[in-house]
Amino acid sequence: MRTFLLFLLLLAPTWVSANTYYIGVTGCSDSYTTTQAQNASTPWCTFGHSISQLIAGDTLTALNGTYREALNIGKSGSSGFPITIRAQNKWRAAISPTSAQTSKNLGIVIILGGSYVKLLNFDILGPSNGTAQQGIKSFFGSSANDLIKGNKIHRVGLVGCSGGAAILSAGQNNTIDSNLIYDIGAPPSYGCNDWDGIYLNSGNGQTVINNIIIGSPNQPHLGMLQANGSESNFPSNVTFANNTVVNGPENDGLYMTCWTMGSVCDNNKVNNNIFYGIATATGAGVIYTTQNLGTFGGNNLLSNNIIYGSGGNHIEGRTMPVHTIGSNPLFVNYTGDQTGNYHVQSTSPAIKAGTSAGAPNHDFDGTPRPTTAGYVIGAYQ
Repeated sequence: MRTFLLFLLLLAPTWVSANTYYIGVTGCSDSYTTTQAQNASTPWCTFGHSISQLIAGDTLTALNGTYREALNIGKSGSSGFPITIRAQNKWRAAISPTSAQTSKNLGIVIILGGSYVKLLNFDILGPSNGTAQQGIKSFFGSSANDLIKGNKIHRVGLVGCSGGAAILSAGQNNTIDSNLIYDIGAPPSYGCNDWDGIYLNSGNGQTVINNIIIGSPNQPHLGMLQANGSESNFPSNVTFANNTVVNGPENDGLYMTCWTMGSVCDNNKVNNNIFYGIATATGAGVIYTTQNLGTFGGNNLLSNNIIYGSGGNHIEGRTMPVHTIGSNPLFVNYTGDQTGNYHVQSTSPAIKAGTSAGAPNHDFDGTPRPTTAGYVIGAYQ
């Protein structure tokens, strides 16, 4: 009998905590116990303390308010039991550190240093003087399988030429989904353009879907979406799908480079994206290049993208694009900034023009894909 019971225990799944804790800006105390902090009326006060209490499977829910902290999330979840850090109401919890706090955090508003972490639905903005260099950064080799979803990221890199990005991701198999990015990068008076909306700096297997990235004539970027790193065979198994990228003069909409000598970069998908008003005559909507170092394999797909209003080449690179559309996507209300409505009209050439290859099963709003309109190109179904 004892042997049989031991056998059953060995077959039983490992039990993992799945507690939900709260953090708030009123009625809060970091002295509350873990039991008390599971009640929204007795939340913890700081992310530093709250994150230190989390283990795999736990959720930290931020109540409405502004949190004056730069975050360093060094905890990890596990497969099937991620650590979730989320705003209770989308964009109603703001992470807005001071310049001094950001400086102590390597110039970064939020560091993701662990694996299997979900960061959801925050308003993330750099200090008012614009000195944050990165909005969110995950480090190669220390983070993987993270989900960055539903966040609004702005006021990053407004001064100086150090370079940076709203999201810089180098974690294997990270997913960057349905984020709104704007107000990124220094103006031309600084004489630099080393800023990106989303920059993949190594980390094969990453997925970038449903994001809206908005540039500005006063804040040119090197690349609105960019994949460029030193990891062997990077980028490989990377998907850029159903993103909407607008208003980026002196830019490239997407810059994907197989950079490392001897690498073979393969199985990448660049599908169903809208690149609108991206480049001057010196740039391109999409640049896909080996830089004469690595080599793109034969299984990359650059397909079903709308590229409109690009002064230079629509496509520049060594991989043949498929079904590129050069027509106006017909946004509901194009303003060129975050106040616009980047859904497409019912007469848009984006309707039923997408491909299922690499397409997410939802859109920026959470609407399922596909619908009776087929696979619609862009962040909105």
